[in-house]
Amino acid sequence: MNQNKNSKTKNNRNNLITRSKKCNDHQILNKKTKRCRKCPEGFIKRISYTTKKNTYVHEACIKSRGLPGKTGLRYGGKGQPKGIGPLKKGELGQYGYHHLDKISKSERQSSLRTAVSKMGAPRVVRKLGAIRTYLKNTSPRISNKFYEDQRWVRKTFDSKFKGEYKNSKLFIN
Repeated sequence: MNQNKNSKTKNNRNNLITRSKKCNDHQILNKKTKRCRKCPEGFIKRISYTTKKNTYVHEACIKSRGLPGKTGLRYGGKGQPKGIGPLKKGELGQYGYHHLDKISKSERQSSLRTAVSKMGAPRVVRKLGAIRTYLKNTSPRISNKFYEDQRWVRKTFDSKFKGEYKNSKLFIN
């Protein structure tokens, strides 16, 4: 009986996998009706996957957090660069620049001063800009803090840059 139960679950999973392959790119398999359905407006298809702990996660419609259309096609498409490049985790955090929603503006600025003294102002400005770009759709409020801090570093440490801060793209509207 136990062997019969295992074979049933195996068959059910195989049916789900083959059924999901029959659905189009913008459709998912409805678990109740076993039919393909289209994702609602503002949602995109997340394909099914298996986690590291070997848990199977079904395909589903998730809210689109990117720019209009799939951002995966914009970055990392055929012959295009993948995003704006990888970031190393905690590079600014080691100077105390983390949890921006919990620390004050003066604390952020003092940690940025130490980061500039160790890494240099242009590098810090580029890192802030990259993180700001990655966060602009998922958490725009935090992204604005990165922008404010980026402008502050550019203006405060103006002597470390080639041109004047007033001519910088951060200050030209």
